[in-house]
Amino acid sequence: MRIAVPVMGAMVLALGLLHVPAATAVTPAEKEPGSGEDLYKRNFIGRNLAGADFDDATISSARFDKATLTGARMTWVWASNASFVKARMQRVSMTDSVLDGADFTGADLRRASFARSSGEFPTMTRANLSGANLSAVYFLGPELQDTKLVKANLSGAELPEAQLQGADLSAANLANADLRYADLTGATLTGATLTGAKLGNAKVNGRTCAAESIGVCR
Repeated sequence: MRIAVPVMGAMVLALGLLHVPAATAVTPAEKEPGSGEDLYKRNFIGRNLAGADFDDATISSARFDKATLTGARMTWVWASNASFVKARMQRVSMTDSVLDGADFTGADLRRASFARSSGEFPTMTRANLSGANLSAVYFLGPELQDTKLVKANLSGAELPEAQLQGADLSAANLANADLRYADLTGATLTGATLTGAKLGNAKVNGRTCAAESIGVCR
């Protein structure tokens, strides 16, 4: 597998990842995040990595602050404690990945996909996740203060103890999401879909929802 960044069509910047022949590639059912190239603690700060392929890599504790990762592939990565502060990550694919402690503060994640990814205490404070796909994620205690989640897909997302103070969830799809014990103080929910959402003990509009609240804070 290679990380390749197209430059002006013909030029390709290869970062020397090992190519895995198709005949030996594992099936999705057998895969585990981080089973590919080891990029632990690598420094990519400020790099132009638009369209790069990091699939299956271990990027734990790697630094991507202010990097350009527009359209990059990062599926099945192990990214615990990786830093993406103020990175440009529009349309990045980061599905089926492990994001424990990953930091996306202020990152541009418009239309990015994190579907089925998991992690404890990832930080996405002040990030722009408008139109992003976070369906079926499991994020314990994610930091999402002042985050833009306009028209984001969070259907089936498990976000217990989420910190969503001041977040903009306008027209977001939160159907069947788990928001128990989440703090939505000052969050905008105009046009959001909450059908089947678990809101037990969540803080919404200055009140704490009853433990049995489903779809509506009671």
